[in-house]
Amino acid sequence: MRYPDFLRHIVNSKLAEYSHSKGIAGIIDEVRKMIAKAEEKYNFSSFGGNPENLAKYLKSNDFKLVISLFKSVNKLDVLEEILIETKKSYAELPSVVKAIDEVLPSLNIEEKPVSPENIVETLRKEFPRAKIELKD
Repeated sequence: MRYPDFLRHIVNSKLAEYSHSKGIAGIIDEVRKMIAKAEEKYNFSSFGGNPENLAKYLKSNDFKLVISLFKSVNKLDVLEEILIETKKSYAELPSVVKAIDEVLPSLNIEEKPVSPENIVETLRKEFPRAKIELKD
């Protein structure tokens, strides 16, 4: 079976969805470069490589740098979406699924309860120059 390419079909597609999002726009090129270098190093491309090697990459310090980059702009949720999509696409590769299952909890994405205050806080972070206030 041919698997979708991690960088070209999964990562790039997901990053494109968020390319206009304030926080992540600044790291998109760096994320792509880091994963492209890793693709060469770990040989996990679906085009002539071995997609099972993606598991080695996801467990590596190289991938921890990618996590740090997403964390630096408070966008671990985007990385979580990338990993969930990858898990679905690579469901027939147990080593990749296991590696994703090990990485996901380490992202420590804390869900805040939905409240007007938390919504306003999130909007203020996303649009710092906008006047956003909560009225009674």
